[in-house]
Amino acid sequence: MAEKILIVGMINCDIPLFPVSSRLQEVEVTRVQPPKFSLGGDAANVAVSLARLGAKPLMVGRVGSDAHGDFALAELRRFGVDTSLVRVDAQEVTSTSFHLLQEGGAHNFLFYSTTLESLCAEDVPEEALKDASIVYFGSALTFPKMDEGGIARLFRRAHAYGAVTVMDAALSDAKISGEAAFRQLQGAFRETDIFFPSLVEMEYLTGQTHPHAIARCFQETGIGLLGIKLGGRGCYVTDFQREYRFPSYSGFQAVDTVGAGDSFLGGLIYSLQKGRDLEKNISFAGAVAGFNIEHIGATAGVPQASVVESFIHRNRLRPEIRDFRSDQ
Repeated sequence: MAEKILIVGMINCDIPLFPVSSRLQEVEVTRVQPPKFSLGGDAANVAVSLARLGAKPLMVGRVGSDAHGDFALAELRRFGVDTSLVRVDAQEVTSTSFHLLQEGGAHNFLFYSTTLESLCAEDVPEEALKDASIVYFGSALTFPKMDEGGIARLFRRAHAYGAVTVMDAALSDAKISGEAAFRQLQGAFRETDIFFPSLVEMEYLTGQTHPHAIARCFQETGIGLLGIKLGGRGCYVTDFQREYRFPSYSGFQAVDTVGAGDSFLGGLIYSLQKGRDLEKNISFAGAVAGFNIEHIGATAGVPQASVVESFIHRNRLRPEIRDFRSDQ
């Protein structure tokens, strides 16, 4: 029986700088805490979140043959992620981000990458798909070859082996309009069981700002379960029969929100593989993200699954539930 979780997408070397004022460009010198390299990239963050929770994910992605790539691979392996399918290419430069972190968790990025142009569906071998129960792609709107049919081909192959497909998006320096991107991803949507991006990414794709109106745009795409991450306001989820508004957990102190959405998806996938119901899946995912934002680093605060299980046993998220077809 296939049990592996296959994670496909971006691997970064992150360099967080903290604390940085929102008035950074107005001052000549800003003192920060000692900078430390950390692992990043949405797919790598999901993989590490899963590994920290206790799963054994298999990672597919690309890094350059450079110091940042060596660091990223070493970190993935240190956390227990299988990197046997990560391609190291001497012609590439490892994706690198400088994170400018403000007090309270707000952030900006300085980013460079060449791997975005090269990752493709053919980087994922057939044997890896045969053994996977869940296949996650983390970066719709970011990798041109994947957006232009690669995601659809990958997920179609995954479905042929009975895997569940999960997709997120990463809106960075979009080169086409949201309307064009939405059309371009239609094939991917038809092969996606769970799509769970942020509100900003959904607003870009649809031009809508209200979760229900956004969901209406996806009603005929073929997606099974649609979610929208709403940051500190929780999340919206619909199967196009009913819709759910889950709050976020209170009591967590935000120090660094970088990676919050990725740790949420890692928690969701971990719980999903356990065969749980929607409310427990979202409760688990929300708690993982809550623990994570209390630490600097994209996955530094993700705890062991037992800690999360104990927390949600005492603190379960209860959603507002409505008929999706009712007037809003």
